[in-house]
Order: sequence, then C-alpha cells, then structure tokens
Amino acid sequence: MNFARTELQRRLVDVCGRLADLFAKTIDDHDRRGNFPHEHYTAIREAGIPAWGLPESSGGRGAGVLDLSLAMERLGRGDASTALVVSMHLAHTARILADPEWPRELREQLCKRIASEGALLNTAISEEVTGSPSRGGLPETTVMRERGGWTLNGRKRFTTGAPILSWFIVSARMIDRRVARILVPRETKGLTIDETWDALSMRSSGSHDLVLRSAHVPGDCLLGIDRKPSAFDPWGLLVAAVYLGIGQAARDYAVNFAKTWSPNSLGGRSIASLPHVQEQVGHMEVLLGSARATFFSLAAASADQRCTAAELATAKYVATNAAVHLTDLAMRVVGGHAISDHYALQRHFRDARAGLHHPPLDDAVPGLLGRAALES
Repeated sequence: MNFARTELQRRLVDVCGRLADLFAKTIDDHDRRGNFPHEHYTAIREAGIPAWGLPESSGGRGAGVLDLSLAMERLGRGDASTALVVSMHLAHTARILADPEWPRELREQLCKRIASEGALLNTAISEEVTGSPSRGGLPETTVMRERGGWTLNGRKRFTTGAPILSWFIVSARMIDRRVARILVPRETKGLTIDETWDALSMRSSGSHDLVLRSAHVPGDCLLGIDRKPSAFDPWGLLVAAVYLGIGQAARDYAVNFAKTWSPNSLGGRSIASLPHVQEQVGHMEVLLGSARATFFSLAAASADQRCTAAELATAKYVATNAAVHLTDLAMRVVGGHAISDHYALQRHFRDARAGLHHPPLDDAVPGLLGRAALES
C-alpha cells in the first residue's frame, strides 16, 4: 500500500528515492571500511533536505511527522546510516521549533543556517557510565557558569553524525546536580571528535565520541535546566521509519533473489518455485504489510494528537521489531549467500539490530503498554 497521498509527500519520497538508489551504490564500501560518506551529505544538502521541517517562511517545506516519516523510510532503504543522521536532525529541528523556551534569536540563527547551508544538528547525551539516557542516569559531563557563559568538561558517546554536525545539544550536570541542556557550536574551542565508532550496526553513521575540555560557550546557549521530555513526542517516529525502510529493503532483496537465483538442481527453475521459499516470502508480506499499516496510520494520527504516547511507543516497537524479523526471514530465503560481505543483505541484517536500542527501548515498551491498558 502506498501511504504517500499528498503532492508534498510524493515529492519528498521521490527525492529520497533517487538519493537512496544513488547511495546504495556506494554504502557497502563505506560500511565495510567504517567510513563516513561525506559525499552523501553534499547531495542531501543540495536537495534541501535539512530544511524540510522548517516553515516555508523560513525556507523550508513545512513538512510534518507523516511527510518526513515517509521520506526517511524511503531513504533508509538505500542507506540507513545516512538516513539515521538526517532523521535525527529533522526530529530535533522540529522539537526546537515547538519549544517556546528556546532563545528566539538563537533559534532564528539556527533556522537561517539550516535553510541556507544545510547545517545539521543532533544531541550528545549518552555516556559510558550512565547507560541509556532514558533510564535517568545523571551525566558525568559537567557545566559551570564562567566568564558570562558556560564551560563544559566531559565525554559523550554515540554522537550520531559527529563528522558533519554544526551543533551539539549536550546534557551536562551542574554543581547543584541539576541537568542542563547546552547548545555547543562545532567551532567551540576545546571541542574535539574522538573517532571511536567501530560497531556492528550503522557503521557509516559516524557515531563517535564528543570530547569537551574546558569548552566555553556564550550564556544564551543554555537551553533549559531539568527539562523533562514531553510525554507526547511524535518526532521519534522519524528514526523508527528508517528501520522500517531497512525491513523493506531486506524484503525486496530476498524477493528479487528468489526470482533470479536458479541452481542447476532445479533444472532451470528459480527458487521462487519452491513451496518453502513461497511460505517464507508470504510471512514477510504479512509482517511488512501489517507493520507499515500500523506505523504510518499512527504517524498520521500523531499530527493532531489523535493517538496516545503509548500508541507512539507501539509504532516504534512495531517498526523496529519488524525490521529485525524481516531481515532474519530474508536471510533464510537467500541462504548461504546472505552472509557474504559482497551482498547488501548482511548489512541490512546488522543495521536492523540498532533499532532496538533507540528510545523507547525495546524492553520497556511492553511494560508501558501493559500499564496503560491496566490503568485505563
């Protein structure tokens, strides 16, 4: 089923489709080497994608949750690492626009650079000893009021897109143990990127460590203190959409392989003629179709809060788990070829696993849904 219904949605998906097909030609080599695909971001900027979530009056497209989720799902089919970086930027940009406590001049500066330069931003909140920030650990990174501004010291992990970001939204512990959010521009003295990222999944996402050594920023870079995240935040669906795209890519790979692979034991027939292959592909169709219907329906409903926070968690859970199961089924269809480093399916299989660790975390969602049901 095609969920791109409006002219804007079709245009965004078409742009991301062209880029996904282009990036798919080079991402396997980048993935193998663990390289960051800088040339992909040149194309991303030329297409104006970083500004898509901005209002038209600010040089954007005024795209909403469903519009951008459709686009990120399509981009994720070709290059999930790049799509992950872009989806996080778009999600945080939308949150900034909706946050009345952001300094107005600072927000205007960011929007201007995003629209004119394609500048990108992301958060830097994970640390070695705290585990997932969603578990509530207190940051070890510190921030102190000095010289009319703020001085930060610490190390952040999993800073996705670190090689290309213009700003980092950093969580840091104040002297009274409150937690502040600070906007740190890339050009800040004392800021360095330690290229530590060497992971199983999303190998080309540049999720390196951000190191801050007496990094000083102006006073207006304070974004808030002890701010609790909104209970209703649909923008996380953009990240989940990337994983749904991985599942679609794995399904497409397996189906194409089954149609074209003809071992001589079958006398000229392809493996698509085998009942057990047909059954596995059938399972994939049911899983993918139901996941897409659930996910995009809830993304559409989130635009005017016609769904609950628990239902948003359901959408993320369904998308990421569908990706994991779809890649597993695809590997079974393809057989021994699937584990070869020369084919994209093993990359899809590895990348899908990363989705389980984005918030809300996979192990937390069933309990959340159970409590919501029992308390209703």
